[in-house]
Amino acid sequence: MTMTCVVGLIKDNTVYMGADSCAGGDTSVINVSNPKIFLLDEYLIGVSGSFRVIDILNYSFKIPSEKNLSGDAFMRTTFINALRTTFEKNNFPTEGKDDEFNILVGHNGRLYIIQDDFSVLNIISYGAIGSGADIAYGSLFTSTSMDDPLLRIEMALNASATFSPDVSAPFIVKSLPQTIENRLIAKANEADKVSSGLSLGQMSIEERHHVLFG
Repeated sequence: MTMTCVVGLIKDNTVYMGADSCAGGDTSVINVSNPKIFLLDEYLIGVSGSFRVIDILNYSFKIPSEKNLSGDAFMRTTFINALRTTFEKNNFPTEGKDDEFNILVGHNGRLYIIQDDFSVLNIISYGAIGSGADIAYGSLFTSTSMDDPLLRIEMALNASATFSPDVSAPFIVKSLPQTIENRLIAKANEADKVSSGLSLGQMSIEERHHVLFG
């Protein structure tokens, strides 16, 4: 399944990433609490598609050292080879598979998309994966002049959830190097303004900070 929307952007050498909480099949959808974005060592990882890929990356994948290579060369050789090996050890086929996936990777102020054929794309400024990605890209394009990366991510995910049946709140956002582990859209009993239907973009800076950080 590709139901999801994961959004990433770079600002001031910091990588920000946000994701929805939707999972489903052909006839139904549910909200899940296992996050589609997570920190792994000094990497920020986001996954669309197979939840098995999320589990393998989160609990089995050991990112190798960059001591011999770094940057693009490392991602396209050492990182990808270790990823393929980990999939194979966990009985997740790397060829002829039915499960589609994409992986968004943030590291050292850079953003990459790993496709399910293990090709690596260098992302400039912002990127998105999942069935809601096209809508998110439109929002990210129109918000390019905005300074607040958290608000841009919230707007992109909100747009995707509004126009795609495959994307839904609550949303999670994280950043690297400084981690942010808060829901962008809280449960109704956590913020009265959220429960009344106001988005973060309609709140003051102080109100938005309260929803995000308590």
